[in-house]
Amino acid sequence: MNTEEWHHPRLTGYRIIILVLTVIFGIWKAALMYMGQNIAPNMLDWEFGVVCITGLYWLGWYEKSHPAWMGWIFAENYYTGTRAPIRLFGSAR
Repeated sequence: MNTEEWHHPRLTGYRIIILVLTVIFGIWKAALMYMGQNIAPNMLDWEFGVVCITGLYWLGWYEKSHPAWMGWIFAENYYTGTRAPIRLFGSAR
C-alpha cells in the first residue's frame, strides 16, 4: 500500500501549451465541421498532427533534463497561480 500523500501534478508552461493548443484546434475543427466544411477540418488535423504534435514531442524530450533558460516552460509550476479561479467553480484543496 502506498502511504505517500497525493500531490497534484505540476502545471508547467509546456503542459499549458499542450492543453491550450488541443482545445483551440478541437474547437476550430468542430466549428468548421458545423459550418459544413469537408476539406478544412482534415487539413487542420494534418497541420496539428504533423507540425504541432511533432514539435511538442521534440520539445517534450527536454522536460526531465532541460537547460536553465528553459526553466519557465518545464520547471515553473503555474498551478498555484490558478488555484483562486478554480475555487470559483469548485472545491480546490
